[in-house]
Amino acid sequence: MLFQLDFRVRARGETPRAKTPGLRARTRTRRNPITTRRARCSRPRWLVKKLLIVDDDPALLSALSRALRGTFEITTCADGADAIALLSEGKTFDAILCDNTMREVCGVEVGRYIDGRHPELRERFVLMTGGEPPVVRWPVLIKPVAASVVRDAFRALLDP
Repeated sequence: MLFQLDFRVRARGETPRAKTPGLRARTRTRRNPITTRRARCSRPRWLVKKLLIVDDDPALLSALSRALRGTFEITTCADGADAIALLSEGKTFDAILCDNTMREVCGVEVGRYIDGRHPELRERFVLMTGGEPPVVRWPVLIKPVAASVVRDAFRALLDP
């Protein structure tokens, strides 16, 4: 059986297919991952800000991640120790939202770590609590908090 390649000019994203004499040539279209990403997010990838959310409540982490993923690139941690480990590994974030009351390392301790080791994040660290707000130098959100409030707070912090 003879095969010949079809060398006609094609639209971007299409790949040439071998054709068999007597059969109609077919082309296959591949998805362009850049346009797929842009369809999910309203901004180009290089403009999307990275947000770290730290909370020991998996339901809240999931809800905030889903609500904010169109606006920010989200990374989640279930504990303050995990967040400190990520930061000490050299991972970079544009802002951090951290719960205050967690099992091992509380949000205030994460904030103190950021003050000492990552001074560029001092002004972009937000504490979140379900109880009495602690007296700290960072902004504090009181739970339950709507995703729109979180989104607006971080847009105000990150956008000039």
